[in-house]
Amino acid sequence: MLRRMSNDRFAVSVKDAAGAYVRANDAFTNLLGVSPADLPGLTDEQVQPRDVAETLVANDRSALSASGSLLTEERVFDRLGLRKVVACRFVTEEDGRTLIWRVSGVPSLATEVAAEAERLRAAVMMPVPEDPVEAVPAEPVLVAEAVMATAPITVEPITDEPIAAEPVRDPALDDAMARIGRLEAELAEARSEAALPDPRTQAALRALAGLAEALEHPMRVAPAFRAAAERLASALGFDAAVSWRPARDGGLACSSVWTAIPDGRAFEDACWRSRRAPFAELTWNPDAAEPHGMRTVVTVPIGEAGAMELLAVDRRELEPETLQTLDTAARHLKLVARLTELADLPRWASIAGNATT
Repeated sequence: MLRRMSNDRFAVSVKDAAGAYVRANDAFTNLLGVSPADLPGLTDEQVQPRDVAETLVANDRSALSASGSLLTEERVFDRLGLRKVVACRFVTEEDGRTLIWRVSGVPSLATEVAAEAERLRAAVMMPVPEDPVEAVPAEPVLVAEAVMATAPITVEPITDEPIAAEPVRDPALDDAMARIGRLEAELAEARSEAALPDPRTQAALRALAGLAEALEHPMRVAPAFRAAAERLASALGFDAAVSWRPARDGGLACSSVWTAIPDGRAFEDACWRSRRAPFAELTWNPDAAEPHGMRTVVTVPIGEAGAMELLAVDRRELEPETLQTLDTAARHLKLVARLTELADLPRWASIAGNATT
């Protein structure tokens, strides 16, 4: 039903009141990079970055309480990257459940997006016509022969003016136009795939760009590792990062802690006081269940220079792009530590000490 009614110029999706996707048109699934069969049941938290998903969920709630259509400007992350779109939402009832419809497009087409949403809303809410009732033939009316004989007969003059015919919609033409729209959407998807990397590759590229920015200016190992850990964790979507330095007893000691969660103070205190140092090898534990809320822990060894940990509140799978990024970062940081040693600088100086030298 959705594919027959929607215009593939715009991305159209339908979610239930709990925020789970029910269905979407080809334009939406192509941009999101999710097959139509895998989309039902997914939520924005599973297909969008956290801050983007929070905004989308808030706008859905606003649409539920709105009296009519709700037009907003919001950000989405899809095959075209992180970008702004204009979205028009409306709410319908179907089989006893509440559905949130969303039509989106580029901001310059805000008027067309709103018009398409209204057209789609009217089509969805149009009542189903009842079965036609057969007409009962009326009794024939007899006219007196005398009246018929005396009634004047008038003939309308014949003119050459053409009579304007009512336009007739051709179902075949409508179907052809819909197929053209779908082909254009598929062509746009192919072009975007050829020209742009997928979201995971983009996150890896942002992480490497942040690492290069952190190591652009010469600095000692401690602040360099701290800056690198922060940028890697932020770009790859982790909630915390911890760097570890060699200790005098031969083990590792905490050097810096960064968290993106508001209530991360307890975790920071635990890192400085009681958390155990990581192993000297690349490890991934998606079920760490640490007492301070961190579930996934990824340890990145940096040879004799120490180690770095990336942590997440939720369970995180390590994609090949993420592993390749962490391996590249480790090799860069090992090189920074080696250059520091060759320059005869203190390998691990306090950050406060750097400000006074």
